[in-house]
Amino acid sequence: MATLVTHAGWRVMTLSLAAVVMIFVPMLAWLMRDRPADLGLSAYRDTSVAGPAPPRSGNPITAPFRALADRSRSRDFWLTHLIPACVDHGLGEVVGAERTGRGGVVRV
Repeated sequence: MATLVTHAGWRVMTLSLAAVVMIFVPMLAWLMRDRPADLGLSAYRDTSVAGPAPPRSGNPITAPFRALADRSRSRDFWLTHLIPACVDHGLGEVVGAERTGRGGVVRV
């Protein structure tokens, strides 16, 4: 993606990513299951019998916003803003992303 941004611009990369997401997300949502019990399986290394899946609760529209609010309180969320800061200081987007990624790996 960084190479696409560098050569074609951020708009082209954004539209390409949106197209890929629109193709794969519905397919993954159709294929994925929330729990092994949905397929009649037990969890990995679980010796007990799996029960039925609990019913879903909550508003599916507000759930992503709650998750964003929770994650925005963490330091790691704000590290992603280092790439534009690198660009402001004269580094390229790819180099800024690489250095930010290396810093994240070192902290793990």
